[in-house]
Amino acid sequence: MNFSLKVEIKSTILAVIFGVLMSGCLAKDAPKLSYYELGYNNDSNATQICDRRADLMLNLAYIKVQDGYNSRDIITKDGINVSKMNNAKYIASPKDMLKKALVLYLNSNCHLKLSSDASLQMGLNITEMSIQPRYAFIQIALELSQNGKVISNEIISAKKSFDGLNNATSSENIAMTAMNLALENALWQIHQAALRYR
Repeated sequence: MNFSLKVEIKSTILAVIFGVLMSGCLAKDAPKLSYYELGYNNDSNATQICDRRADLMLNLAYIKVQDGYNSRDIITKDGINVSKMNNAKYIASPKDMLKKALVLYLNSNCHLKLSSDASLQMGLNITEMSIQPRYAFIQIALELSQNGKVISNEIISAKKSFDGLNNATSSENIAMTAMNLALENALWQIHQAALRYR
C-alpha cells in the first residue's frame, strides 16, 4: 500500500468520525417537533342510553383526502399563501384521524351504527383542513347512497375561532384545540345529515 493511499484512507476515516460528531452537535440544536392528534373527545359526564334496535345502519364506504391535505403536515393558509406549520405534524394521516373520530362519535351518540352490510353507504372526502390566521377550518364532502344510487351530496364546513381559547400554552396548541372543535362540529353535521334518511 503506498503512502498516498494510506493518507487518503486516514483522511476519509477522520472525515466520517468528524461528520458523526458534528451531526450529534447539530441534532442537539434542532428544534423540537410536536405531534398533534385530531379526534372526538366525549368529555361529557352524562352517559347516553340508546335503544340500539332503532339505529340506522350505515356503511362507511370510503374516506378520501384531497392531495394537498393528504399528509401529516399541518397546513396553514393566509389568503392565497399556503404553507406548513413549522415544527409540528399530525400524529396520523387526516384520513385515519377522521375515521377514528367518526367511529368514536357514532359509538357515543344514538341513532346511527356502522355496519359493513348496511344498504345506506357513506363516503367522505376531506377537501380542506387548515389553520387560518384567526381560526381553524375543515371542509368535508359528504356523499350518501343507497342501493347504488346517490341520494345526497353536500359540503360540510366547520370553522372555529381562536377567541376564548387562550388557556392553551402556545399558539400551536390554541390552533389545534380550535381544529379539534371544528372537527367535532363537522362530525355533528355528518351525523345530522345521515339521520335525515332514518
